This record gives sequence, structure tokens and C-alpha cells, in this order.
Amino acid sequence: MASEAGPSSTSQTLPTGIREEGLRARLFKTYRTATVACILAMVQDKGAVLVKAPPQSGKTSLLQLLKEAAASSKGFRSATFTSMADVDSSESGPVLRRVLGEVKYKEIWSPVKGGDHAREGMDLLLIDEAQLLYKLDTDPLWGRIKLLLQGNHPHLRVIIAALYGDKPSGLPAGSASPTCTPVDFNDSVITLRPPQSSQNHDEQPSLSLTLDEYEELLSSFNAVAGSGGLHDPQLRAYLFEVTAGQVGLITAVLDMVLNKVRKSTQATGLVDTVTRHVLTSWGMYASLASVRSILATGTLHQYIDVFEPLLRGERVPEGFVATARRLARNGWLLEAPDSGFAFISPLHQHYYLAQVSYSQASCVEDCSHDFDRFIVQCVQRMSAGQLLKSLSRGVGAKSRIYERHLQMEWYKSAISYLPSGTRVAPDVGAVFGSSGRVDFWVSFSEDEVERGWAVELLCSGAAAAEHAARFTAPGGSYASLPHNKWAVVDFYPPSISNIHRPAPVHVDCSDPHGAFFYIHFHDDFSAADVWKGTQLLKANVKLR
Repeated sequence: MASEAGPSSTSQTLPTGIREEGLRARLFKTYRTATVACILAMVQDKGAVLVKAPPQSGKTSLLQLLKEAAASSKGFRSATFTSMADVDSSESGPVLRRVLGEVKYKEIWSPVKGGDHAREGMDLLLIDEAQLLYKLDTDPLWGRIKLLLQGNHPHLRVIIAALYGDKPSGLPAGSASPTCTPVDFNDSVITLRPPQSSQNHDEQPSLSLTLDEYEELLSSFNAVAGSGGLHDPQLRAYLFEVTAGQVGLITAVLDMVLNKVRKSTQATGLVDTVTRHVLTSWGMYASLASVRSILATGTLHQYIDVFEPLLRGERVPEGFVATARRLARNGWLLEAPDSGFAFISPLHQHYYLAQVSYSQASCVEDCSHDFDRFIVQCVQRMSAGQLLKSLSRGVGAKSRIYERHLQMEWYKSAISYLPSGTRVAPDVGAVFGSSGRVDFWVSFSEDEVERGWAVELLCSGAAAAEHAARFTAPGGSYASLPHNKWAVVDFYPPSISNIHRPAPVHVDCSDPHGAFFYIHFHDDFSAADVWKGTQLLKANVKLR
């Protein structure tokens, strides 16, 4: 039930939680009575249980609830909670000795006890942040868990909570185990309920809330929030659906609501109004960036070949399945044997869709060193519909679009892609003492306006050599421009009627700062092939 805070991380070092997390970090909570009872019965039967889920999904608070319930249960003699993140240690032994004490450690960690000990009840160990032991295949904890899963040591029970981890399973190839641990837990695993699955647990408990537990959480929240609480049944149902019942996401949203409510004058219906505003605001996505199960935008784009198909409702391409599986092991995606990969929740999907859409409308990273990408992105943002139906052309079916329309589309594309603060200006030259005016000038810094990109457009190779000479020839009309990159972008429209596309007019470019790009539009302007010189830079670039 913790609403943790922390930066997104993509480090290969397995992360840990934070100190003030779990129940003690919450102003509102659910005690998850039915789920807790089910898990305690499960560990009594199985011997050991793995709670496995992404960061900020309620693992720590669930262990704390299990400890409280076990301590008052007749089936357990003792219940001890600890975290592998509490001390600096490379193995479990020192941590358990410190928490249990030497005498109790030897007592419960010893071989099978006699009947007297068994009648006193079981000793329950609850270990958080167990992913820190994933790489320690020989740690005594794994050996003891293996014995417990085999039915040995009837006096001891262990529940561990961990992130998914990026270490491949230590099991033989082809194993069906859903874990990444050195020990096969088989079906003794508790994780998130996949989105759109049953809202209440049947036989197997889940880290996701049941509807009853969700209602208990909202009742606790309403007591704190006041102003009538979150009352609108549609809002309540939507919040549960969009978070897939994941307590970390639910509390993250409710924390945003509570923060805004406390800054407002109390009034009936206020919480409903604020919740509706939060769930539809861009501010929510900015706040969700601190949720540790959400990938940072920069990292998201490293895996765009995995995320884009999923956002379109398609399967991950075969060539990227291994990458998707690594993301699933880290808890960034869910993997289902029959349906492939899915987002952890609809809210994760909405967040990523917003980030991808934003980044496609504006470059969110420094792109001042990637000229080729700039050219491709400008082509991609051109409007296929506007070009196909353009009236900016000569008379007759055989006429082609005027360069002026291409310039307008290019300008629109450039300003929609480049980050705020970047200057994109047409017809630049006089301010730099140039005798000619280049079609477009791009500068990335207020302090370095004079170190920019120069872009010249032309159609079907018209006067290509002359355009190049403007940049390269001594006394050329663009020679005095203080550019660090320049390009001539040559557009070749689709074949129309019986007129075929002319062959590109290739111009040798020996200037290391310059390049010729050739844009070959497909027949309906739906896509284009982008060439850099004689090399295909990117094929089938989809236009908008």
C-alpha cells in the first residue's frame, strides 16, 4: 500500500525501495483481510511464497500486513519482517542474524524440529528487497527455500518480496517457472493481476486489490479528504479500471488529489471535481514520472521498437521479443504465454502514449547533433492529405506540386519537431551579410545563433549543382553563412499519369558539413524513402 517516490532507473543494478515506505507512509489504507488470510494459508501449504512485482506496487505494505496478521494467528509462533536493503551485506545470513538474534536464528534455521516445536506453531520470515540476492545463487536462503518447497522444515515458512530482476532464470531451458530466481517457485508466486482480468481473486491471491479492498481504501481516503470524498461512482470505477487495481498507482493518483484538495476551500463535491481534473490533466503525467514502475521518457525511446507496436495494439515484432522479455523481467511490461506482451496497466499505456505523442510533436532531447534524424522527422511530419490534394500546382493532370507548398509543409514540420527555444526562420541571409537567402535556418541556442543549420529545398533535381555551389563555391551566395551543417533536400513527387519520376540528380559533395538528401514520395504521398547521397537513409517513412 505504499505510495513510494523515487526516480525512474534503468541501471542494470537491481534497485531497492526507500526507507519510509509501506503502511507507515500512508494516511489512508486498506488492510486487505481476505487477501492476507489467503496468502498465509498459501505459505502454510507451500512452504515458501514469492511476491514479485514492479516497484511501487504495494509489496512492502503487503509484507507488513502479513506480519501483523501472522503475529495474531494461532498457526504461527512468530513473525519477523526484514529488508535486504536495511544493511550493507552481500548475503542473507548477517541480515537475519541481526534481526532475529543469534539464538533465534540458529533455532529456526536449524534442521527439522521435534513435535514440541511444531505444536508451538510455525516461524514466519518475511524478507523484502530479495532481488538483491538474485545473483547470489549459493546464498543459504535459496537452499532453505528449496527445501521448504519440497516439504521439509515444517516449523519454518518464508515469504519474500522482490522486483522482477534482469537476471535470466537459473532454471533449465524450457522451464515454465514465472520467476527469475535461482529457485523454481512453480505456482507459489503472487504478482499483479493482468489488466482486464477478473476483478476479484479466485484461488490464487494477487498483489492487485480486489473490489472490496479498493472500496475499503476509498473509504479511508474519503475520511482524510473530507468535502464528501470521492463519491461519483463513474470516477471510482474508472480509477480502479485505469490502474488495474494496483495500489501504488491508485495511491499516487489519490495523493495528487489530496494535495490539491488541501489547498482549496472545503465544499461538497470538491473531491470529485479535483479527481476529474487530475485524471484529465497533463500535470498527472508529469507527476507520474516519479512512479518507479514507469520508464523515463528518454529510456522509453531506447525501446520504441517494442512500445510503438504495443501502443498500436499490435504484437511485438519477432526481432524485438528478447528485448521485450528483458523489459518484462524488470517489471516494465507484463508477459502472458498466450497473448504476448501487455502494459502493466491502462494508466501505464496512457502515460507512454502521451509521451510518444508529445515527443513526436516536439523533440524532448537535445537533437542539435543529429542532422539526419532532423531531416527524416521533418519528412514524417509532412501532411500526406495536404500534399495529395494540393491546389498549389500547375494546370492539368500532369502538373506537379510547387516548391512553395513543400516549403510550407517543411516549415510546419520543423517547428513541430524541434524543442522549444529553437529558432526556425525562412529566407535567412541578410542578417549574416549573405548575398543570398537560404530557405531555412535553424539555431539551437540564444547564445550561439550564428552556429546553425542551413536547409535548401528543391524539386526533381532542378538546378541541383547550382544549389550546391551556393554553399561550396568561393563567393557563393550562401558561403558567408556561419552554418555548421547544411543540406540540399531534393523532393521527387509521385509518378502522375504517364509521367514517371525522374532519376535523382546526384551531386558530389566533398564538404564534410554538407549533404544532399533525396525524398522519393510514394504514389499517394502516404510514405517516402529518404536517401542521403547514394545511400538509403530510411525507407517507407510514414507521412501524417
